[in-house]
Amino acid sequence: MSWRDRQRLRKVNVPRQARRPTPARAAPGLADGAAPPPASTARKRGPRASKDVDGQLLSDRMDRAQRPGRITFGLMFLIVPAAWVWPRAFIEPTDIVGPMRPAVPWLVGITVFTAASTLTTLAYCHLWSPGSTVNKQFVAAVLNRAGIGAALGGLVGIRVTVVLLNGERMAGAALTPFTECLSNVGNIITMFTFLFIGTTVHYAYPAARDAFRTVGERSPSGAGFVRKWSFVLVLFVIFKMNADLARALFYEVRAMQAA
Repeated sequence: MSWRDRQRLRKVNVPRQARRPTPARAAPGLADGAAPPPASTARKRGPRASKDVDGQLLSDRMDRAQRPGRITFGLMFLIVPAAWVWPRAFIEPTDIVGPMRPAVPWLVGITVFTAASTLTTLAYCHLWSPGSTVNKQFVAAVLNRAGIGAALGGLVGIRVTVVLLNGERMAGAALTPFTECLSNVGNIITMFTFLFIGTTVHYAYPAARDAFRTVGERSPSGAGFVRKWSFVLVLFVIFKMNADLARALFYEVRAMQAA
């Protein structure tokens, strides 16, 4: 028997060893040998990721809201020269004459509407989601504008008081009592505080939406859905009531101008 015949008999009689299965490659993001997540979990990653992205965008927007923007700087650059040139107009705006007289009722109505809507929305955000990050950022933005308005109002009030006292002294008239001067300064501070608070009204919608969404996530499915979208109805009622208030003040100021 030749050597080749012996090799053939050995291959036939000796059983072949079973091949080892080739290990499958792990999916990206998984450790070796780890089982892939179920299909239901994989499907849930899409909406959750989109929620994370929306939340990050909202947080970035509200973070920018804490810093004064173009509206705030524009009002400051308009008010300071106006207070220097026309200081008496800030004591009694209804006495303004000239081309700016018809704009006074509109300015009063818009200021009341925006400030009241912002403060009412802030109260509801505190009620529904006091500890959320977006609510804290909204509070910081409102307090930032309120502080700017109060400080600017105090400076303008001092300027107005000095002009009034100097004018009365030069005219030989009786000087305004000190308590009345303080009252004028306080009224100007309040007016400017409301004016600058109203510049954050466009942040009321995202803040209210986040607050009610947070409440909806903590509630059962049915109640959560209702509370999640009830902020639309709440905002509508808020803006409707404040619009009626602003309209009433608008006609009141027009009546005072006509008297």
